Amino acid sequence: MQQLGDNAKGAGILRDLLDSEEIEQQDVWRMVVMATAAEDWETVRLGAAKIGMPLKSSEGPIEEEMGLVRIILPAPDGSQRQVLSVRTGPATARLALPQPPGMEYNAGDLVVFEPQLLEPIPESPEEQENFVPPFAAVSMLRPGGYTSWFFDGAAPSQADWTEFNDVMAERGWPMWVYSDDNYTVTHPTSGEPLPGVFGWIAVPPDVSPVELDALLDDATERWVHPLAWLDLAKAVDVEVERHERITKEYGL
Repeated sequence: MQQLGDNAKGAGILRDLLDSEEIEQQDVWRMVVMATAAEDWETVRLGAAKIGMPLKSSEGPIEEEMGLVRIILPAPDGSQRQVLSVRTGPATARLALPQPPGMEYNAGDLVVFEPQLLEPIPESPEEQENFVPPFAAVSMLRPGGYTSWFFDGAAPSQADWTEFNDVMAERGWPMWVYSDDNYTVTHPTSGEPLPGVFGWIAVPPDVSPVELDALLDDATERWVHPLAWLDLAKAVDVEVERHERITKEYGL
């Protein structure tokens, strides 16, 4: 708890200087980050007001939708990952993309970030429109407890895929395709390459693997080619052989 105490103490010291002439904007931001990590929302609000950042709520945790950001987080191999996230406060964001197992974070996690842009804002209005600001993560504020499950197979028709996306979005289950346009699988009878698709679906802690398995079954049963989710099938012990057969036949 040392870190939490240090953050609370540091935020308190800077808060005492908030009305003085000497305090600079970067100090106010530093106070906001420390106060956020300590969940001292009153101090965060004071800092936001000083900076001129409007907030909708006046008390309690700050949980707003302030647009998309890219949160830069460490990966286990020493590299970095950019995770698309929704900014929820002056220095907080909720990760929006499912991460493969083995990562220390996943969709649904609330993180504290350093509100200093890691890239300059583009100059052209066109580029500015598509610019998603990148920020470095500082710490985990609250894990969301989501679990990711892998899916793989031949890509369905555009209409089927849109419907599949809508089903996931309705439930608020983050899904992300990690394969690119070059990814192919093998047609089981002709041996021809077929456009493929693989990715992860993350479900919140109140959703059981059985529930996800049943939904995937229902959502993909009319597809021309079946989708495989072998790890999930093994976890729930449902139709494991069918998923093993799909994996083998399509060369997944």
